[in-house]
Amino acid sequence: MTRAALMLLPLTLLAGCPTSGRAGLDASLEGPDADRVAMDAEQPQGLDASAAPDAGLGEDAGLVWAIEIGSASLGPVNRRLLGNNVQWVDHADHLTNEQGAILPDRLATLQAMGVPLLRYPGGTLSDAFRFTDSIEPLASRPLGLDLQGVAQPMALGTNEYMSLCKQLGAEPLITLNLYSGTPLDATAWLSYLNLTEGPQRGWPKAVYWEIGNEPYLTTSAPGYGPDELTPAEFSRRANETLRALRAVDPTLKLALPVRLDSMNGTPTVTKPGFLDTVLELVTEPFELAAIHDGYLPVDLGDTASDPDLFLATMAGPLAFEEELRRYRARLDEAKPGNAVRFALTEYHPWLKIRTMLLYATNPDFTMEELIEAVDADHRANSLAGAIYVADLLRLLSYRSDVELAAFWSASGNYVFGALNDQGVPRPPALALQAAGEVLRGELLPVSGATPTLSTPNVGLVRAFSAVPTLTTLAAREGTTVRLLIAHKHPSDAIRVSLPGIALQGATARVLTAADALSRDDSRAWLQWQPLPIVNGRLDLPPHSLVRIDAPQP
Repeated sequence: MTRAALMLLPLTLLAGCPTSGRAGLDASLEGPDADRVAMDAEQPQGLDASAAPDAGLGEDAGLVWAIEIGSASLGPVNRRLLGNNVQWVDHADHLTNEQGAILPDRLATLQAMGVPLLRYPGGTLSDAFRFTDSIEPLASRPLGLDLQGVAQPMALGTNEYMSLCKQLGAEPLITLNLYSGTPLDATAWLSYLNLTEGPQRGWPKAVYWEIGNEPYLTTSAPGYGPDELTPAEFSRRANETLRALRAVDPTLKLALPVRLDSMNGTPTVTKPGFLDTVLELVTEPFELAAIHDGYLPVDLGDTASDPDLFLATMAGPLAFEEELRRYRARLDEAKPGNAVRFALTEYHPWLKIRTMLLYATNPDFTMEELIEAVDADHRANSLAGAIYVADLLRLLSYRSDVELAAFWSASGNYVFGALNDQGVPRPPALALQAAGEVLRGELLPVSGATPTLSTPNVGLVRAFSAVPTLTTLAAREGTTVRLLIAHKHPSDAIRVSLPGIALQGATARVLTAADALSRDDSRAWLQWQPLPIVNGRLDLPPHSLVRIDAPQP
Protein backbone atom coordinates (compact mmCIF):
# COMPACT_ATOMS: atom_id res chain seq x y z
CA MET A 1 0.00 0.00 0.00
CA THR A 2 1.26 3.48 -0.83
CA ARG A 3 -0.01 7.04 -0.76
CA ALA A 4 -1.95 6.93 -4.01
CA ALA A 5 -3.31 3.48 -3.24
CA LEU A 6 -4.64 4.92 -0.01
CA MET A 7 -6.59 7.44 -2.07
CA LEU A 8 -8.11 4.66 -4.16
CA LEU A 9 -9.17 2.25 -1.45
CA PRO A 10 -11.34 4.62 0.64
CA LEU A 11 -13.35 5.62 -2.43
CA THR A 12 -14.18 1.94 -2.84
CA LEU A 13 -15.03 1.54 0.82
CA LEU A 14 -17.11 4.69 1.06
CA ALA A 15 -19.66 3.34 -1.39
CA GLY A 16 -21.09 1.05 1.25
CA CYS A 17 -19.89 2.67 4.44
CA PRO A 18 -21.71 1.39 7.54
CA THR A 19 -22.36 3.76 10.38
CA SER A 20 -20.58 3.49 13.68
CA GLY A 21 -22.70 2.50 16.62
CA ARG A 22 -22.76 1.23 20.17
CA ALA A 23 -23.18 -2.40 21.06
CA GLY A 24 -24.33 -2.53 24.65
CA LEU A 25 -21.54 -0.43 26.18
CA ASP A 26 -22.17 2.56 28.39
CA ALA A 27 -20.75 5.85 27.18
CA SER A 28 -17.94 6.21 29.68
CA LEU A 29 -16.93 2.58 30.23
CA GLU A 30 -15.82 3.53 33.71
CA GLY A 31 -16.17 1.68 36.99
CA PRO A 32 -17.81 -1.67 37.58
CA ASP A 33 -20.42 -1.50 34.81
CA ALA A 34 -18.13 -2.58 31.96
CA ASP A 35 -19.70 -5.52 30.20
CA ARG A 36 -18.54 -9.00 31.20
CA VAL A 37 -20.81 -11.07 28.99
CA ALA A 38 -19.72 -14.70 28.89
CA MET A 39 -17.60 -15.30 25.81
CA ASP A 40 -18.64 -17.67 23.03
CA ALA A 41 -17.20 -17.59 19.53
CA GLU A 42 -15.35 -14.40 20.44
CA GLN A 43 -13.27 -16.18 23.08
CA PRO A 44 -9.63 -16.84 22.15
CA GLN A 45 -8.37 -20.34 22.82
CA GLY A 46 -7.27 -20.87 26.40
CA LEU A 47 -9.29 -18.04 27.94
CA ASP A 48 -12.27 -18.63 30.18
CA ALA A 49 -14.54 -15.65 30.61
CA SER A 50 -17.44 -17.67 31.95
CA ALA A 51 -15.36 -18.46 35.02
CA ALA A 52 -14.61 -14.80 35.62
CA PRO A 53 -15.59 -13.43 39.05
CA ASP A 54 -18.60 -11.12 38.94
CA ALA A 55 -16.82 -8.07 40.26
CA GLY A 56 -15.73 -4.65 39.05
CA LEU A 57 -12.31 -4.03 37.58
CA GLY A 58 -11.55 -0.78 39.28
CA GLU A 59 -13.46 -0.90 42.56
CA ASP A 60 -12.41 -4.23 44.06
CA ALA A 61 -8.74 -3.83 44.90
CA GLY A 62 -8.64 -7.36 46.27
CA LEU A 63 -9.66 -9.00 43.01
CA VAL A 64 -6.74 -10.68 41.23
CA TRP A 65 -6.97 -12.16 37.74
CA ALA A 66 -4.67 -15.13 37.19
CA ILE A 67 -2.81 -15.46 33.89
CA GLU A 68 -1.74 -19.08 33.80
CA ILE A 69 1.28 -19.90 31.66
CA GLY A 70 1.63 -23.57 30.78
CA SER A 71 4.98 -25.34 30.76
CA ALA A 72 4.34 -27.68 27.81
CA SER A 73 5.93 -26.34 24.63
CA LEU A 74 3.65 -25.61 21.67
CA GLY A 75 6.67 -25.79 19.37
CA PRO A 76 9.14 -23.22 18.07
CA VAL A 77 8.00 -19.61 17.83
CA ASN A 78 7.47 -18.17 14.35
CA ARG A 79 9.77 -15.18 13.95
CA ARG A 80 8.64 -14.64 10.36
CA LEU A 81 5.62 -12.91 11.88
CA LEU A 82 7.92 -9.97 12.67
CA GLY A 83 8.52 -9.07 9.02
CA ASN A 84 8.35 -5.63 7.46
CA ASN A 85 8.06 -3.81 4.13
CA VAL A 86 10.36 -1.49 2.24
CA GLN A 87 9.82 0.24 -1.11
CA TRP A 88 12.18 2.00 -3.48
CA VAL A 89 10.35 5.34 -3.66
CA ASP A 90 11.36 8.46 -1.66
CA HIS A 91 14.79 6.96 -0.94
CA ALA A 92 13.13 3.89 0.52
CA ASP A 93 10.81 6.15 2.51
CA HIS A 94 13.78 8.06 3.96
CA LEU A 95 15.89 5.01 4.83
CA THR A 96 18.73 5.76 2.38
CA ASN A 97 20.98 8.60 1.34
CA GLU A 98 21.36 9.83 -2.24
CA GLN A 99 23.80 7.01 -2.99
CA GLY A 100 21.41 4.29 -1.87
CA ALA A 101 23.24 3.48 1.36
CA ILE A 102 21.06 2.87 4.41
CA LEU A 103 21.42 5.72 6.90
CA PRO A 104 23.39 4.40 9.90
CA ASP A 105 20.85 5.49 12.51
CA ARG A 106 17.97 3.90 10.56
CA LEU A 107 19.92 0.66 10.16
CA ALA A 108 20.76 0.51 13.86
CA THR A 109 17.12 1.09 14.81
CA LEU A 110 15.85 -1.63 12.47
CA GLN A 111 18.51 -4.04 13.72
CA ALA A 112 17.46 -3.36 17.31
CA MET A 113 13.81 -3.81 16.38
CA GLY A 114 14.55 -7.11 14.67
CA VAL A 115 13.37 -7.61 11.08
CA PRO A 116 13.61 -11.29 10.12
CA LEU A 117 11.78 -10.85 6.79
CA LEU A 118 11.59 -7.89 4.41
CA ARG A 119 9.16 -7.42 1.49
CA TYR A 120 10.12 -5.44 -1.64
CA PRO A 121 9.79 -3.46 -3.97
CA GLY A 122 6.58 -1.92 -2.63
CA GLY A 123 2.87 -2.23 -2.56
CA THR A 124 1.24 -0.59 -5.56
CA LEU A 125 4.64 0.42 -6.94
CA SER A 126 5.49 -3.22 -7.53
CA ASP A 127 2.90 -3.10 -10.34
CA ALA A 128 5.29 -0.93 -12.38
CA PHE A 129 8.64 -2.24 -11.14
CA ARG A 130 11.23 -3.44 -13.65
CA PHE A 131 13.94 -5.63 -12.17
CA THR A 132 16.42 -4.92 -14.97
CA ASP A 133 16.22 -1.16 -14.32
CA SER A 134 16.88 -1.70 -10.62
CA ILE A 135 20.28 -3.39 -11.10
CA GLU A 136 21.85 -0.73 -13.30
CA PRO A 137 24.66 1.31 -11.68
CA LEU A 138 23.05 4.03 -9.61
CA ALA A 139 24.52 6.84 -11.70
CA SER A 140 22.98 5.46 -14.89
CA ARG A 141 19.94 3.75 -13.40
CA PRO A 142 16.67 4.79 -15.06
CA LEU A 143 14.41 6.97 -12.97
CA GLY A 144 11.23 5.45 -11.60
CA LEU A 145 7.82 7.05 -11.38
CA ASP A 146 6.16 7.56 -8.04
CA LEU A 147 2.40 7.29 -7.68
CA GLN A 148 1.92 10.90 -8.68
CA GLY A 149 3.84 10.19 -11.90
CA VAL A 150 6.89 12.18 -10.76
CA ALA A 151 10.28 10.78 -11.78
CA GLN A 152 12.50 9.76 -8.88
CA PRO A 153 15.90 8.10 -8.54
CA MET A 154 15.62 4.44 -7.61
CA ALA A 155 18.09 4.63 -4.73
CA LEU A 156 17.01 1.29 -3.27
CA GLY A 157 17.38 -1.06 -6.19
CA THR A 158 17.62 -4.83 -6.05
CA ASN A 159 21.28 -4.87 -4.99
CA GLU A 160 20.75 -2.34 -2.22
CA TYR A 161 17.67 -4.18 -1.01
CA MET A 162 19.48 -7.50 -0.83
CA SER A 163 22.39 -5.83 0.96
CA LEU A 164 19.89 -4.48 3.50
CA CYS A 165 18.42 -7.98 3.96
CA LYS A 166 21.93 -9.29 4.59
CA GLN A 167 22.69 -6.57 7.15
CA LEU A 168 19.39 -7.19 8.97
CA GLY A 169 19.57 -10.98 8.77
CA ALA A 170 16.22 -10.82 6.96
CA GLU A 171 14.74 -13.25 4.47
CA PRO A 172 13.64 -11.58 1.22
CA LEU A 173 10.00 -11.50 0.13
CA ILE A 174 9.67 -10.39 -3.49
CA THR A 175 6.41 -9.01 -4.93
CA LEU A 176 6.25 -9.46 -8.69
CA ASN A 177 4.84 -7.13 -11.35
CA LEU A 178 1.85 -8.91 -12.90
CA TYR A 179 0.72 -5.85 -14.86
CA SER A 180 3.59 -5.18 -17.27
CA GLY A 181 5.95 -7.91 -16.12
CA THR A 182 6.25 -11.34 -17.72
CA PRO A 183 7.11 -14.84 -16.47
CA LEU A 184 10.50 -14.39 -18.14
CA ASP A 185 11.09 -11.23 -16.09
CA ALA A 186 10.21 -13.16 -12.94
CA THR A 187 12.55 -16.06 -13.65
CA ALA A 188 15.37 -13.69 -14.64
CA TRP A 189 15.01 -11.94 -11.27
CA LEU A 190 14.91 -15.29 -9.49
CA SER A 191 18.03 -16.50 -11.28
CA TYR A 192 19.86 -13.25 -10.52
CA LEU A 193 19.08 -13.49 -6.81
CA ASN A 194 19.50 -17.20 -6.19
CA LEU A 195 21.75 -18.60 -8.93
CA THR A 196 24.19 -15.97 -10.19
CA GLU A 197 24.68 -12.68 -8.35
CA GLY A 198 23.23 -13.66 -4.99
CA PRO A 199 25.59 -16.55 -4.15
CA GLN A 200 28.62 -14.45 -5.13
CA ARG A 201 27.59 -11.64 -2.78
CA GLY A 202 26.45 -13.83 0.08
CA TRP A 203 22.84 -12.70 -0.12
CA PRO A 204 20.14 -14.72 1.64
CA LYS A 205 18.17 -16.97 -0.68
CA ALA A 206 14.88 -15.52 -1.92
CA VAL A 207 12.42 -18.29 -1.07
CA TYR A 208 9.23 -16.22 -0.79
CA TRP A 209 7.64 -14.76 -3.95
CA GLU A 210 4.30 -12.97 -4.14
CA ILE A 211 2.44 -13.16 -7.45
CA GLY A 212 1.40 -9.51 -7.70
CA ASN A 213 0.08 -6.90 -5.28
CA GLU A 214 -3.62 -6.36 -4.55
CA PRO A 215 -4.84 -7.36 -8.05
CA TYR A 216 -8.40 -7.24 -6.70
CA LEU A 217 -8.11 -3.42 -6.64
CA THR A 218 -7.88 -1.16 -9.67
CA THR A 219 -4.20 -0.32 -9.83
CA SER A 220 -3.00 3.25 -9.37
CA ALA A 221 0.51 2.38 -10.55
CA PRO A 222 2.03 5.05 -12.83
CA GLY A 223 1.95 4.64 -16.58
CA TYR A 224 -1.36 2.81 -16.85
CA GLY A 225 -4.60 3.74 -18.50
CA PRO A 226 -7.64 1.58 -17.79
CA ASP A 227 -6.88 -1.42 -15.60
CA GLU A 228 -7.45 -4.42 -17.83
CA LEU A 229 -6.22 -7.04 -15.38
CA THR A 230 -9.54 -8.79 -14.87
CA PRO A 231 -9.72 -11.69 -12.39
CA ALA A 232 -9.63 -14.11 -15.32
CA GLU A 233 -6.63 -12.41 -16.93
CA PHE A 234 -4.83 -12.25 -13.60
CA SER A 235 -5.45 -15.98 -13.16
CA ARG A 236 -3.94 -16.71 -16.58
CA ARG A 237 -0.83 -14.66 -15.83
CA ALA A 238 -0.57 -16.12 -12.34
CA ASN A 239 -0.62 -19.67 -13.72
CA GLU A 240 2.16 -18.85 -16.18
CA THR A 241 4.28 -17.16 -13.52
CA LEU A 242 3.78 -19.88 -10.92
CA ARG A 243 4.72 -22.53 -13.48
CA ALA A 244 7.82 -20.63 -14.63
CA LEU A 245 9.14 -19.99 -11.12
CA ARG A 246 8.54 -23.58 -10.07
CA ALA A 247 10.50 -24.84 -13.08
CA VAL A 248 13.57 -22.91 -11.92
CA ASP A 249 13.28 -23.87 -8.25
CA PRO A 250 10.60 -26.24 -6.94
CA THR A 251 11.49 -25.38 -3.32
CA LEU A 252 10.13 -21.82 -3.52
CA LYS A 253 7.15 -20.74 -1.43
CA LEU A 254 4.77 -18.87 -3.70
CA ALA A 255 2.02 -16.55 -2.46
CA LEU A 256 -1.18 -15.76 -4.37
CA PRO A 257 -2.94 -12.47 -3.43
CA VAL A 258 -6.59 -12.98 -2.45
CA ARG A 259 -9.34 -10.84 -0.96
CA LEU A 260 -12.90 -11.45 0.12
CA ASP A 261 -15.44 -9.13 -1.51
CA SER A 262 -16.46 -7.41 1.71
CA MET A 263 -15.79 -7.04 5.41
CA ASN A 264 -18.49 -6.05 7.88
CA GLY A 265 -20.81 -5.33 4.97
CA THR A 266 -18.39 -2.97 3.26
CA PRO A 267 -16.93 -3.68 -0.21
CA THR A 268 -13.18 -4.24 -0.06
CA VAL A 269 -12.49 -4.94 -3.74
CA THR A 270 -13.09 -3.07 -6.99
CA LYS A 271 -13.32 -6.35 -8.91
CA PRO A 272 -16.23 -8.27 -7.35
CA GLY A 273 -15.95 -12.05 -7.44
CA PHE A 274 -12.15 -11.91 -7.60
CA LEU A 275 -11.60 -14.62 -4.99
CA ASP A 276 -14.06 -17.10 -6.49
CA THR A 277 -12.70 -16.61 -10.00
CA VAL A 278 -9.07 -16.92 -8.98
CA LEU A 279 -9.59 -20.01 -6.83
CA GLU A 280 -11.35 -21.65 -9.77
CA LEU A 281 -8.96 -20.63 -12.56
CA VAL A 282 -5.56 -20.71 -10.86
CA THR A 283 -4.72 -24.38 -11.27
CA GLU A 284 -0.98 -24.22 -10.58
CA PRO A 285 -0.16 -25.00 -6.94
CA PHE A 286 0.70 -22.22 -4.51
CA GLU A 287 1.76 -22.51 -0.88
CA LEU A 288 0.48 -19.23 0.54
CA ALA A 289 -2.57 -16.99 0.34
CA ALA A 290 -1.34 -13.39 0.58
CA ILE A 291 -3.84 -11.18 2.42
CA HIS A 292 -4.01 -7.52 3.45
CA ASP A 293 -6.97 -7.62 5.84
CA GLY A 294 -5.06 -6.26 8.84
CA TYR A 295 -5.71 -2.55 8.19
CA LEU A 296 -8.26 -2.00 10.96
CA PRO A 297 -10.67 -0.65 12.11
CA VAL A 298 -10.86 2.20 9.49
CA ASP A 299 -13.52 4.72 10.57
CA LEU A 300 -14.90 5.02 7.05
CA GLY A 301 -17.42 7.77 7.65
CA ASP A 302 -15.27 9.67 10.16
CA THR A 303 -18.20 9.46 12.58
CA ALA A 304 -16.82 7.40 15.48
CA SER A 305 -16.06 9.14 18.76
CA ASP A 306 -12.64 8.60 20.28
CA PRO A 307 -13.99 6.14 22.91
CA ASP A 308 -15.69 4.11 20.18
CA LEU A 309 -12.62 4.26 17.98
CA PHE A 310 -10.42 2.92 20.76
CA LEU A 311 -12.78 0.06 21.54
CA ALA A 312 -13.12 -0.94 17.89
CA THR A 313 -9.34 -0.97 17.60
CA MET A 314 -9.16 -3.31 20.58
CA ALA A 315 -11.65 -5.60 18.79
CA GLY A 316 -9.67 -5.47 15.56
CA PRO A 317 -7.75 -8.73 16.10
CA LEU A 318 -11.01 -10.60 16.72
CA ALA A 319 -12.46 -9.20 13.49
CA PHE A 320 -9.30 -10.23 11.67
CA GLU A 321 -9.53 -13.75 13.07
CA GLU A 322 -13.08 -13.99 11.75
CA GLU A 323 -11.76 -13.10 8.30
CA LEU A 324 -9.16 -15.87 8.60
CA ARG A 325 -11.95 -18.34 9.31
CA ARG A 326 -13.82 -17.17 6.21
CA TYR A 327 -10.68 -17.50 4.08
CA ARG A 328 -9.91 -20.90 5.59
CA ALA A 329 -13.33 -22.22 4.62
CA ARG A 330 -13.05 -20.94 1.04
CA LEU A 331 -9.49 -22.21 0.55
CA ASP A 332 -10.25 -25.64 1.98
CA GLU A 333 -13.32 -25.90 -0.24
CA ALA A 334 -11.56 -24.77 -3.41
CA LYS A 335 -8.18 -26.44 -2.82
CA PRO A 336 -8.92 -29.52 -0.70
CA GLY A 337 -5.84 -31.24 0.64
CA ASN A 338 -3.48 -28.42 -0.40
CA ALA A 339 -2.97 -26.98 3.12
CA VAL A 340 -2.57 -23.41 1.86
CA ARG A 341 -1.15 -21.20 4.62
CA PHE A 342 -1.56 -17.46 5.16
CA ALA A 343 0.92 -14.69 4.45
CA LEU A 344 -0.19 -11.35 5.88
CA THR A 345 2.07 -9.32 3.61
CA GLU A 346 0.74 -5.93 4.75
CA TYR A 347 -0.96 -4.74 7.94
CA HIS A 348 -1.03 -1.66 10.15
CA PRO A 349 -3.45 -0.09 12.62
CA TRP A 350 -5.60 2.29 10.58
CA LEU A 351 -8.09 4.27 12.61
CA LYS A 352 -9.00 7.50 10.80
CA ILE A 353 -8.94 8.30 7.07
CA ARG A 354 -9.81 11.97 7.35
CA THR A 355 -7.11 13.11 4.92
CA MET A 356 -8.44 10.88 2.16
CA LEU A 357 -12.00 11.91 2.89
CA LEU A 358 -10.86 15.52 2.60
CA TYR A 359 -9.31 14.92 -0.82
CA ALA A 360 -12.35 12.95 -1.98
CA THR A 361 -15.06 15.34 -0.80
CA ASN A 362 -13.52 18.82 -0.54
CA PRO A 363 -10.95 19.61 -3.26
CA ASP A 364 -10.80 23.24 -2.09
CA PHE A 365 -9.62 22.37 1.42
CA THR A 366 -7.41 24.80 3.30
CA MET A 367 -3.97 24.05 4.70
CA GLU A 368 -5.43 24.26 8.21
CA GLU A 369 -8.00 21.59 7.32
CA LEU A 370 -5.27 19.38 5.88
CA ILE A 371 -3.08 19.72 8.98
CA GLU A 372 -6.04 18.85 11.20
CA ALA A 373 -6.89 15.84 9.03
CA VAL A 374 -3.32 14.50 9.05
CA ASP A 375 -3.21 14.87 12.82
CA ALA A 376 -6.46 12.93 13.14
CA ASP A 377 -5.11 10.15 10.95
CA HIS A 378 -2.05 9.84 13.17
CA ARG A 379 -4.23 8.10 15.75
CA ALA A 380 -2.77 5.05 14.00
CA ASN A 381 0.48 5.92 15.78
CA SER A 382 -0.98 6.02 19.25
CA LEU A 383 -0.80 3.65 22.19
CA ALA A 384 -4.00 2.09 20.84
CA GLY A 385 -2.15 1.31 17.61
CA ALA A 386 0.65 -0.33 19.58
CA ILE A 387 -1.81 -2.49 21.54
CA TYR A 388 -3.47 -3.54 18.28
CA VAL A 389 -0.13 -4.63 16.79
CA ALA A 390 0.86 -6.57 19.91
CA ASP A 391 -2.46 -8.38 20.11
CA LEU A 392 -2.55 -9.17 16.39
CA LEU A 393 0.93 -10.69 16.61
CA ARG A 394 -0.22 -12.76 19.59
CA LEU A 395 -3.18 -14.04 17.60
CA LEU A 396 -0.97 -14.95 14.63
CA SER A 397 1.58 -16.65 16.88
CA TYR A 398 -0.96 -19.14 18.19
CA ARG A 399 -2.24 -20.12 14.73
CA SER A 400 -0.59 -23.02 12.93
CA ASP A 401 -1.69 -21.88 9.47
CA VAL A 402 0.09 -18.50 9.32
CA GLU A 403 3.47 -18.56 7.61
CA LEU A 404 4.52 -14.93 7.86
CA ALA A 405 3.46 -11.33 8.44
CA ALA A 406 4.98 -8.07 7.20
CA PHE A 407 4.17 -4.72 8.81
CA TRP A 408 3.54 -1.82 6.41
CA SER A 409 6.14 -0.44 6.47
CA ALA A 410 9.66 -0.03 7.82
CA SER A 411 9.80 3.74 7.49
CA GLY A 412 7.65 6.84 7.11
CA ASN A 413 4.93 6.33 4.53
CA TYR A 414 2.33 8.92 5.57
CA VAL A 415 0.89 7.64 8.87
CA PHE A 416 2.30 4.22 8.10
CA GLY A 417 5.81 3.09 8.94
CA ALA A 418 7.52 1.76 12.03
CA LEU A 419 9.84 4.77 11.90
CA ASN A 420 8.79 8.29 10.99
CA ASP A 421 10.54 10.34 8.31
CA GLN A 422 13.22 11.35 10.82
CA GLY A 423 13.90 7.76 11.88
CA VAL A 424 12.07 8.00 15.22
CA PRO A 425 10.28 4.77 16.25
CA ARG A 426 6.52 5.20 16.42
CA PRO A 427 4.40 3.43 19.08
CA PRO A 428 3.56 0.43 16.84
CA ALA A 429 7.31 -0.10 16.40
CA LEU A 430 7.64 -0.44 20.17
CA ALA A 431 5.06 -3.23 20.06
CA LEU A 432 6.87 -4.91 17.16
CA GLN A 433 10.15 -4.83 19.06
CA ALA A 434 8.51 -6.10 22.26
CA ALA A 435 6.92 -9.01 20.38
CA GLY A 436 10.31 -9.74 18.85
CA GLU A 437 11.88 -9.90 22.30
CA VAL A 438 9.25 -12.44 23.38
CA LEU A 439 9.18 -14.57 20.23
CA ARG A 440 12.32 -16.56 20.90
CA GLY A 441 12.59 -20.23 21.72
CA GLU A 442 9.35 -22.13 22.35
CA LEU A 443 5.78 -20.88 22.37
CA LEU A 444 3.91 -21.51 25.63
CA PRO A 445 0.17 -21.96 26.20
CA VAL A 446 -1.84 -19.33 28.09
CA SER A 447 -5.09 -19.85 29.97
CA GLY A 448 -7.13 -18.28 32.75
CA ALA A 449 -10.16 -16.08 33.23
CA THR A 450 -10.41 -12.61 31.75
CA PRO A 451 -12.89 -9.74 31.99
CA THR A 452 -14.47 -8.71 28.71
CA LEU A 453 -15.79 -5.58 27.01
CA SER A 454 -18.57 -4.84 24.58
CA THR A 455 -17.29 -2.91 21.57
CA PRO A 456 -19.14 -0.90 18.90
CA ASN A 457 -19.50 -1.27 15.16
CA VAL A 458 -16.89 0.96 13.48
CA GLY A 459 -15.82 0.74 9.87
CA LEU A 460 -14.59 -2.73 8.98
CA VAL A 461 -14.93 -4.04 12.55
CA ARG A 462 -18.33 -5.29 13.63
CA ALA A 463 -19.71 -4.95 17.15
CA PHE A 464 -18.56 -7.58 19.64
CA SER A 465 -20.22 -8.44 22.93
CA ALA A 466 -17.19 -9.96 24.67
CA VAL A 467 -13.71 -8.76 23.76
CA PRO A 468 -11.14 -10.11 26.25
CA THR A 469 -9.61 -7.36 28.34
CA LEU A 470 -6.41 -9.35 28.91
CA THR A 471 -4.45 -11.21 26.23
CA THR A 472 -0.97 -12.67 26.61
CA LEU A 473 1.82 -13.89 24.35
CA ALA A 474 4.20 -16.26 26.15
CA ALA A 475 7.44 -17.98 25.14
CA ARG A 476 10.41 -19.65 26.81
CA GLU A 477 14.02 -19.38 25.71
CA GLY A 478 16.29 -21.61 27.75
CA THR A 479 15.22 -21.06 31.33
CA THR A 480 13.70 -17.60 30.80
CA VAL A 481 9.97 -17.09 30.31
CA ARG A 482 8.99 -13.92 28.46
CA LEU A 483 5.52 -12.40 28.27
CA LEU A 484 3.80 -9.60 26.39
CA ILE A 485 0.46 -8.74 28.01
CA ALA A 486 -2.11 -6.45 26.42
CA HIS A 487 -4.60 -4.78 28.76
CA LYS A 488 -7.41 -3.24 26.73
CA HIS A 489 -9.70 -1.63 29.28
CA PRO A 490 -9.97 2.11 28.51
CA SER A 491 -10.30 3.41 32.08
CA ASP A 492 -9.74 0.77 34.78
CA ALA A 493 -6.56 -0.73 36.15
CA ILE A 494 -6.42 -4.47 36.77
CA ARG A 495 -4.42 -6.63 39.17
CA VAL A 496 -2.97 -9.87 37.82
CA SER A 497 -0.97 -12.81 39.11
CA LEU A 498 1.14 -15.35 37.23
CA PRO A 499 0.72 -18.71 38.98
CA GLY A 500 3.19 -21.36 37.91
CA ILE A 501 5.96 -18.88 37.10
CA ALA A 502 8.74 -18.03 39.52
CA LEU A 503 8.90 -14.24 39.71
CA GLN A 504 11.95 -13.90 41.94
CA GLY A 505 14.40 -11.94 39.82
CA ALA A 506 11.76 -11.12 37.21
CA THR A 507 11.53 -7.67 35.65
CA ALA A 508 8.48 -5.93 34.21
CA ARG A 509 8.02 -2.85 32.04
CA VAL A 510 4.85 -1.05 31.04
CA LEU A 511 3.89 1.05 28.03
CA THR A 512 0.98 3.36 28.77
CA ALA A 513 -0.24 6.93 28.39
CA ALA A 514 -2.88 9.19 29.88
CA ASP A 515 -4.76 9.13 26.56
CA ALA A 516 -4.69 5.94 24.50
CA LEU A 517 -5.24 7.92 21.28
CA SER A 518 -2.74 10.72 21.89
CA ARG A 519 -0.05 11.09 19.21
CA ASP A 520 3.03 13.16 18.45
CA ASP A 521 4.88 12.18 15.30
CA SER A 522 7.69 14.67 15.88
CA ARG A 523 9.45 12.82 18.70
CA ALA A 524 9.77 9.61 20.66
CA TRP A 525 7.07 10.54 23.15
CA LEU A 526 6.07 7.06 24.36
CA GLN A 527 8.55 5.11 26.48
CA TRP A 528 8.63 1.85 28.42
CA GLN A 529 8.69 2.38 32.19
CA PRO A 530 9.51 -0.02 35.07
CA LEU A 531 6.50 -1.79 36.60
CA PRO A 532 6.78 -3.15 40.16
CA ILE A 533 6.06 -6.80 40.94
CA VAL A 534 4.73 -6.90 44.50
CA ASN A 535 4.02 -10.22 46.23
CA GLY A 536 3.81 -11.97 42.88
CA ARG A 537 1.24 -9.52 41.53
CA LEU A 538 1.24 -6.68 39.05
CA ASP A 539 -1.10 -3.70 38.75
CA LEU A 540 -1.66 -3.04 35.06
CA PRO A 541 -2.75 0.50 34.16
CA PRO A 542 -5.65 1.05 31.76
CA HIS A 543 -4.84 0.65 28.05
CA SER A 544 -1.34 -0.70 28.48
CA LEU A 545 1.22 -3.20 27.28
CA VAL A 546 3.39 -5.05 29.79
CA ARG A 547 6.65 -6.90 29.09
CA ILE A 548 7.91 -9.44 31.64
CA ASP A 549 11.19 -11.38 31.70
CA ALA A 550 11.15 -14.13 34.31
CA PRO A 551 14.24 -16.35 34.69
CA GLN A 552 13.16 -19.72 36.07
CA PRO A 553 15.14 -21.74 38.60
